[in-house]
Amino acid sequence: MTKELIKKYGIDFKNTIFNSKGFPAIVDKSPYTNLDYLTIMLSELSIRDINDSLLPNLNEALADSNSEIENGSGIVDITIYYDLVKFYVDGDDEIYSIPTADFKEIVIGWKDYLLTEPLNGTRV
Repeated sequence: MTKELIKKYGIDFKNTIFNSKGFPAIVDKSPYTNLDYLTIMLSELSIRDINDSLLPNLNEALADSNSEIENGSGIVDITIYYDLVKFYVDGDDEIYSIPTADFKEIVIGWKDYLLTEPLNGTRV
């Protein structure tokens, strides 16, 4: 992920550490961005969701200028177009949109972060 993208969306990925009986451990990996619903969506995605659904949908959309693909997480729904990803909550009107290429790069960055040591449950 580029520095420009990190700055543009205020992206920060963090490990949450819980200290239990003097043994700190990574209990969660958390995304933070300056777009609340982007942050919520990322936090709800698993590696499997990303690999099996979201990345294939993004690749499909980026390959077809007429694409309109629905995807989402528990709270946030998205519609993926060739050039934009539109975010919705509770079936309401569009909240905001970001370029599809930016969204794909953010999703890949989040996936890479989830796969980076230390993994959840690792003692620190």
